[in-house]
Amino acid sequence: MPDYYLECEDGFITLLQTLTPFFEHAYQVSDDDANIHRGGDNFVIVRPGAFPITRVSDQVHDMHWEIMFDLDVRFKEYKKSWDRFKEVRSAILNLLYSNPTLGDTPGVYDVIVDSREIAQYLRFSDVPDAKPNFIIQTMRAIVTQRVTFTGGEF
Repeated sequence: MPDYYLECEDGFITLLQTLTPFFEHAYQVSDDDANIHRGGDNFVIVRPGAFPITRVSDQVHDMHWEIMFDLDVRFKEYKKSWDRFKEVRSAILNLLYSNPTLGDTPGVYDVIVDSREIAQYLRFSDVPDAKPNFIIQTMRAIVTQRVTFTGGEF
């Protein structure tokens, strides 16, 4: 039996990695938050979220996989950093809304992206008045995947 969530997460990561003007290296979009120390200016780090299910018929269900992700944009100087953050976030949203199947991931037919958090600074130092290292925002992609269960999957 396939890991349906992993199919969606892989499709999500692979699609975002195509934004090479922002993510030059594949490791900049991954599920490994240690990659932020490998170098680069922009990162997306994904984690699994909730997964509400809608029953369509006896065997068919719509899985609403929540992929939680942090967008981290390196802070350099105030105005340029915030402009870059908005540019990267907009590119991600445009890409996901223009590719609602996540690059033809099996059964995926819709993606919604939202955030309930404000963008904020991330500092690696606890020193007062330390310059921020990144501007970050946690977002959620809700990926809807139609799955047919033949029995015994749960």
